[in-house]
Amino acid sequence: MRNKVLERFYIILKIIESVRYSVGKTFIQKAIYILKEGFGLTLDYEFKLHFFGPYSERISTDIDILENGGLIEVKYDEETGYKISITSKGIKFIEDYSSSIENLKEIQDKITKTLSLSKNKTAREMELLGTTLYFLKLTKDENRLLNLVKMTKPHFQPKEIKKAIEKLKSIN
Repeated sequence: MRNKVLERFYIILKIIESVRYSVGKTFIQKAIYILKEGFGLTLDYEFKLHFFGPYSERISTDIDILENGGLIEVKYDEETGYKISITSKGIKFIEDYSSSIENLKEIQDKITKTLSLSKNKTAREMELLGTTLYFLKLTKDENRLLNLVKMTKPHFQPKEIKKAIEKLKSIN
């Protein structure tokens, strides 16, 4: 039987570990959205459109649980936002529980593919990719898609949005 909670915790920890430096909440939210909606990984998360793109309250709760359990460290800086890093306890969790993850190879492969979409592994890139994917689920018309993303994310240039569309079309 699949343990969804262990799997969710494993995925968050594995994303943080795979990037190899501190990431923020936005980065994690969008990476998991892309895993679910872009790569078709069955995950126990529901998303809605929010300020920085697709957002799941359950991911925020899971991050809080992982922090309270000492598996991750969450720091906040007013200028740069949240910085989340994995602790030695988090690395041990990955080692101890990876054998309990039913579809481990699939998850690891899809995390690698998701992270490879983001050249610099920034929250900004993931925000654009996540939001573009959200609207790509609603329309395949490139002009309409471009307009929807631009309307909700005016700080992105059309050239950046088009590049995100091309990356995401390659996985769908």
